[in-house]
Amino acid sequence: MKYSVDKPPTQKQFLVNMEEKITDKGLLDDIYIILKQGVEYNNEKAWGIVRNELIEKI
Repeated sequence: MKYSVDKPPTQKQFLVNMEEKITDKGLLDDIYIILKQGVEYNNEKAWGIVRNELIEKI
C-alpha cells in the first residue's frame, strides 16, 4: 500500500489529531451540508463509536 506520507501516523498520533478536530466547530458543522434535512446526527457520539469500535482495535 502506498501512503501519501513517508511514515503513517501511529495510533496515538491519529487519536490526538482527531481529538483536536472534534473540537473544531467549522469542521463539525460541515457534516450537516451532506446530511438529508431532518437527519439527527451527533458528532461526538459518532466519533466515540468509531474510536471505540474501530480505531482502538487497530
